[in-house]
Amino acid sequence: MMPRTLNSKIVCLLLVAGLLGTLIGLGAGRWVLTRHLQAEFSAQTAALGELAKVALDEPVFTYDYEQSKKLAESLIGQPQIASISITDHRGKLLAEAQRPASGETLAVEAPIRHAGEVAGNMAISYDTGPMAANLDALMQVLIGLIVLLLAGISLLIFIAMKRIVVTPLNAVTRLLEQMAAGRGDLTQRLPTGRADELGRLAKAFNAVMVTLAELVADLTQIGRQVNASTDTLEQVAAQTHDHIAQQQQEIE
Repeated sequence: MMPRTLNSKIVCLLLVAGLLGTLIGLGAGRWVLTRHLQAEFSAQTAALGELAKVALDEPVFTYDYEQSKKLAESLIGQPQIASISITDHRGKLLAEAQRPASGETLAVEAPIRHAGEVAGNMAISYDTGPMAANLDALMQVLIGLIVLLLAGISLLIFIAMKRIVVTPLNAVTRLLEQMAAGRGDLTQRLPTGRADELGRLAKAFNAVMVTLAELVADLTQIGRQVNASTDTLEQVAAQTHDHIAQQQQEIE
């Protein structure tokens, strides 16, 4: 089982935040790109429609089947157009052309006018496949950019968190572990130049170390005094024993 260290928790938190950021970024990016491509597609189809009406004006008015067919085949070469059908004002077919669509189609009909009068009609099916392909390509680029950006930001946050939080806490932990093992140096102190919570922790830790050092010094002094008292008692006991032994000799 992976140890639940602060480093691992920060990494997990950054991974979750990165995943959420990626999903949000992709959703927002897809929405923006879709709106942009739809607007661009609408502008392109409108321009193609106007171009087709201008080009077909004279051939439709004069019932020029050959020219109408050439223009239809020329228009079908545009990636946005899947099919086109051209009729005169009576609804009689003049020309048509089509190709397999790469996506969904959008059907549009518009009149062809000559000198302000309706000379015919055209029906165009626009292919949305190229727009969808552009959206997929842009989304792949967007995914790469978002992943790289979030990875860079996450790495910077991890390094900053490790330097600001994890490293000072590890220093406190090492000193406490050394003290718990009975080999701690009570003269060691943590840097207290920070004004945040870790700086307060370092000051409190240093105050505890000072108190412990004073307590150890007091206990050492008391131990010396006890040793000195013990030596004195031993001397008194020895003298008393000698005195008693001498009295017994005198009595005998």
